Amino acid sequence: MVKSYLRYALDDSFGTVTSRGCRSVAALSHDYIISGHDERVSVWNCRTGEARVHFDAKPDDLYNPSDVTAFVCSHSRNKWLYVGYHDGSIRRFEMPPALPTDAVSVIHEDFKVHGHKSAITCLAISPSQQLLASGSQDCCIIIWDTTGDLGLFRLEGHRNEVCDLRFVSHSQGSESHLKSRKLGVGSAVGRNSDDILGFLISVSKDCIVRIWDLTSQLCIQTVVHSTAELYGLAINQNETRMYIAGAENRIRCYKLDMSGGEKDTSSTYDIPVYAKQLSTLNRQEAHGRCRKLCIVYPGDSMDSPGKPDTGSQMEIEHKGLLLSVSSNFVVFYRLFDSKEASKRQKRRLKRVAEKQRARCNKLREAVAATGRSVDTKFDALEDEIAYLEKLLSGSNPLETSDIDPFDPQNDVSDQAATDEINYMFAVNVLERVASFVAIPNGFVVGHSTNCVSVWRMNVNKLVQAKAKDEGNSDMVSQVERIHILNMVGHPGPILGLCISPNDMMCCSFSVDCTKIWNSRTLHCIRTLDTKSVTCAYFIAGNKHLMLGTAKGTLEVVYLDACEVTELYKVAPEVNKRSRGLDVVAMTEHPDHSSFAAAFRDRSVKLFRYVLKKKGTVDSLCLKDIGEISLTDDPTGICYSSDGRLLAVALEDSTIQTYYADTLKPFLSLYGHKLPVTSIDISSDGALLASSSLDKTTKIWGLDFGNIRRSLLGHSAAVVKCRWINGTHYLVTTGLDALIKMWDCDTYQLICQLRGHSSAVRSLAISADAHYFISASDDSTIRFWKRTDEQLFLSEERERDLDIQLEHEATRDDINHPIPVDRDALVNKASRKTIESVKATEDLMRVVDEAEEYRSALEDYQRELREYELLMADKGPIKKYGTPDISAPTEPAAPLELFNRTPTEHVMLALSTISHNVIHEVLIALPFIYAEKILAYIVQGLEAYQAHISRNVLNLHTIEMCAKACMLLLQMYFRQFYAQSHQRPLLAKLEKLLPVALQHELVSCS
Repeated sequence: MVKSYLRYALDDSFGTVTSRGCRSVAALSHDYIISGHDERVSVWNCRTGEARVHFDAKPDDLYNPSDVTAFVCSHSRNKWLYVGYHDGSIRRFEMPPALPTDAVSVIHEDFKVHGHKSAITCLAISPSQQLLASGSQDCCIIIWDTTGDLGLFRLEGHRNEVCDLRFVSHSQGSESHLKSRKLGVGSAVGRNSDDILGFLISVSKDCIVRIWDLTSQLCIQTVVHSTAELYGLAINQNETRMYIAGAENRIRCYKLDMSGGEKDTSSTYDIPVYAKQLSTLNRQEAHGRCRKLCIVYPGDSMDSPGKPDTGSQMEIEHKGLLLSVSSNFVVFYRLFDSKEASKRQKRRLKRVAEKQRARCNKLREAVAATGRSVDTKFDALEDEIAYLEKLLSGSNPLETSDIDPFDPQNDVSDQAATDEINYMFAVNVLERVASFVAIPNGFVVGHSTNCVSVWRMNVNKLVQAKAKDEGNSDMVSQVERIHILNMVGHPGPILGLCISPNDMMCCSFSVDCTKIWNSRTLHCIRTLDTKSVTCAYFIAGNKHLMLGTAKGTLEVVYLDACEVTELYKVAPEVNKRSRGLDVVAMTEHPDHSSFAAAFRDRSVKLFRYVLKKKGTVDSLCLKDIGEISLTDDPTGICYSSDGRLLAVALEDSTIQTYYADTLKPFLSLYGHKLPVTSIDISSDGALLASSSLDKTTKIWGLDFGNIRRSLLGHSAAVVKCRWINGTHYLVTTGLDALIKMWDCDTYQLICQLRGHSSAVRSLAISADAHYFISASDDSTIRFWKRTDEQLFLSEERERDLDIQLEHEATRDDINHPIPVDRDALVNKASRKTIESVKATEDLMRVVDEAEEYRSALEDYQRELREYELLMADKGPIKKYGTPDISAPTEPAAPLELFNRTPTEHVMLALSTISHNVIHEVLIALPFIYAEKILAYIVQGLEAYQAHISRNVLNLHTIEMCAKACMLLLQMYFRQFYAQSHQRPLLAKLEKLLPVALQHELVSCS
C-alpha cells in the first residue's frame, strides 16, 4: 500500500505592520492607514491597532508569494488599489465601499499583469485614472491601460533603478487618443480635453531626470545636472515648477513649460526646453539623503489630493509646503506664490545691488590709493567692478570676505530658488523612514522598525507664518504625532519561537522585546519589555515563561502580571573560562521539574524549580543542581523524551551526549564539517537530528552513535531542525527561505513549503503536531496548519517537476529563434508568464482540433462530389450496372467543438484570451499557426458581415479577434508581404475589418 501523509498549508502570517522593502504607505483618514507587509496590503485602524481589510493575492501553487514593494490608490468614485510586487507583477484590488467592523475582510485581485523582470519600485496614476505608470529595478518604465487591463508600451532609457514617476499635462495629445493610436483605430475615437495628460517625468539612481512624451513614446529631454543618485520628485499644483533631490545636499528647482515655449540658447537649432534649471537650494548635510519629496497645499482633501490646476493665469497660484524626507527627518520648506515670490525677488535684487555698490566703492578707494583715476563711464555696475578688479590685478588682493559667492542671497539672476522656497524647520520622526506619504493636514510615515506613525500638522498656520517665526518652537509645535502603530510585531529580526505545552500560546522574542500570541486568533496578548533575549520556553502550567539573555541571566516571568519573579545571574568570579556569559540555549526536562541551560562560557548548568515564600505568595525560583564543562562553545541542547540523555551541540562541529542523571559522557558524534546550528531528539529516543552550516541535516542513531543518513536538501545553511511529536517526520529550515519535511524512516523528502521571502531562522512545532510556526529575518511569523488533504510522494515529485519545467519555460535568458519582427518585441509591455505559455498551448490545441475537423469536412466534400459525378454518368451504369459504392457519410463533429464550426471554435478561443497575455500568446506562436489563425479570422469576419446584412445578432465579440489580427500583421508583416499567396487574404482583411469595427463601435455607443 502506498504511504500517504497529511499536507501542511500556510494558514496565515502575522507580526508585521509594514515591511522594510515596501516603499509605499497611504491613508484613508488620520485614523485608518494602508500599509504593505509581506505579500499583502492591509488597512489598519490606528486607534485599536487591528487590521480591517487584507488585500491578498490569489493562491498559486507555481509561484512563491512575492513581497509587496509599492502600491498606489486611485482617488475616484470607485477606488482601486494597484499593488506592485518583488517579482515584477502588478495586481489590482477593488477597495470596499465600507470598512468591516466585526471581522477582517480578505479581498483578492480582479486582474494581474506581469511586465517587469525585477521588483516594482514606484507606481503613478494619471489624474484621469486611465493610465498607470510603473518603474522597476530593471531600469524600465511601463505604461498600462487601466480600463483595458493591458500594457501599452515600455519606455527604456534609464541605466539604473527608477525611483519616482509623475504625470504632467500635455498640451496637444490625450490619453484616449494615445490608446486608440496604439490599438490602430485612432479615427474611431475622439479626443477629450479633460484627460490631456501626455507627459511623464521620471528620476532614477543613474543621476538623470527624463521627460517622456507618451504620444510619441520618446524621451524628449534629459536633465543631467545632478551628480548623485536621485530619489525624490515633486511638481507643484500649477505644473510650472519641478523639484528633485537625492544623495546630494541640495534641492534642484526647475521651471516647467510643457508647451515647448522655452528654447535651448546654447544650441544653434530650435530645440525646446521643457525643464529649465533655476538656482539650487542647499540642504543641511546632517539630515542625510533625501528619499522623497512631497508638496502639501491648504485645503487638500482625501478624494483629490494634489489635483493639477493648469487653468490659472499665474505661474505659481497657491502657497504650500514642500516636505523633504530623509532617513530620520522631515524637513519643511515654505513655497510662496507668484505675488510673494516677486516681492522677495525685488528685495533680494535690492540687497545684491547694495552689496555691489559697496564693493565698487571699496575698489574705487583701492584704485585711488595707487594714484590712479578712472574717468570711464560704464553702463552697468557689474562692468565697472570687473574693470576695477582687472585694473588692480597684480597688486594685493582686496579683502571681500563679506561677499559670499555661494550665498543664494547674492544671486543676481532674475529667478532664484530662494525667491519661491524657504527653509522653515525639521521634525525628527525618531525612527528610520522606509515609506512616506503626505495627506491633508498631516503625513504618514512607515518605519523600517515595523511600525507606522501618523502625524498631524496645521498647514494653514504654517503657510501663513511670518518670516521671523520660521523655525521657532511655536511653528514646530504645529506638527505632532497622533498615532503610532507599533504593538503588532517586533521592531527587528525575530531570534526565536516557542509554543506553550497546551498549544494555546506562542512566544516570539527579539533583541528589544518578547511577545506572547494567542495561537487561535494570532493576536498579541502580552508584550514584555525585555532586552537581549537569546532563548525562551514555557514552563509547565502555562503561567510562567523562562528567558535566557545575552547578559548571562535567567529570568522567570509571571505572565499574568508580566513581571520577573526570579532572576538568576552567574557570578563573575565563578566564570574561569569566560569569553562571554550568553545563555545560548535551554531545554526543559521531560518531568518538568528541572531544566538545563548552555552558556557561552563553555558550560551547561542544571537547575531545579523550587517554590519560595515571598511575602504571602509562593514564587517560582531556581536552584543550581549541577554543571558540565565543555571543550568548545555550545550552540544547542536538548533532552531525550525519556529524560535519560542530554545532548549538546558544539561549535567544533561535534555533538556530545551525556547521561542526564550522572552527567557522564555517553557518545561523541562526529560528522559535520561546519558548526552545528540545531539538534533535536525524536519522541521515541531512537534518532537524533542535527543541522549545520555545511547545508546538511544528519540523522544519528542513539544506540551506537552512527550516522543513519545525511540529508542534502537545502541550497544554503540549515538553521533549525525539529521532530514532529510521535513520528519520525523531520522539519528543517534554512537560509534559502524554504521549509522542508522529511520522512526519516525512508529518508525521503515529503514536501517543501514555500512562503518566506528571506532566511528562516526560527521554528516551533505544537505538541499535537496540529500546527507549527516559523519566523524569518523580515520579522514575519507564518502559521502552518495541518490539513485533511492527503499527500503522496509520487504526486509531489511530479508536481515539483512540473513547477521546474514551467519555470524553465518562462525564462528570458534563453533566446529561441522566432520569426517575429524585431520591432514588435522592442517596446512590448508584457513578458512571458506561465499563464501566457498555457494560453499559447491551448490556442494551438484549438487550432489543431479545428484543422482536423476542417480537413475531414473537405475530404467529405471531395468524396461527395466524386460520388455525385459517378452517379450522374448514366452510360457506364447502363453498360456495367450500378457500382457497389455507398454514398460518403458526413463526419461527426468532435466533442471538443461542441457542435461548432471550425471557424467558430477558433474565434471563440481567441475571444476568451485575456488582454494582458494576448501579446505574449501570439509572439510564441509558430508562423504556420499564425497563418491558420489569420485565415480563420477572415472567415469569421465574412460570417460577421453576413450576419450584419441579415440583421442577425452575432453571439461572439470580435474585439479580441480584431486585436489578434492587428498584432499578427504587425509581428509577421515581412512574412505576409513576401508571400504572394497571402496578399488576397490581406486585401479581404482591409475590406472587412474596418466595417466590422465601425459596426461594433456604433453598437456600443
